[in-house]
Amino acid sequence: MSSNKIYFCQHGLAIDKLDNAERPLSDIGIQQTQAMANILLKSKTPISNIYHSGKLRALQTAEIFASTLNLPTTSVVDGLSPNDNVTLLAQA
Repeated sequence: MSSNKIYFCQHGLAIDKLDNAERPLSDIGIQQTQAMANILLKSKTPISNIYHSGKLRALQTAEIFASTLNLPTTSVVDGLSPNDNVTLLAQA
């Protein structure tokens, strides 16, 4: 019996909202995200889709993962914002 798994990952370190209200990834955040994506690639963890909240930092994180893992696209999904209950998404 096959089961699907969902992995949750928080975005890398973002720029402070006082410096940029959209809070893109900082240089360190980009490095952190790339390092994690490289670990996933080396571990051969099967990942077929990448979803994100639509926030800029989440989009940037998703794009780094997709590029590193050779996945074609990322998608915005409701239920992934910081205060959302991810249990509802996992059940769906």
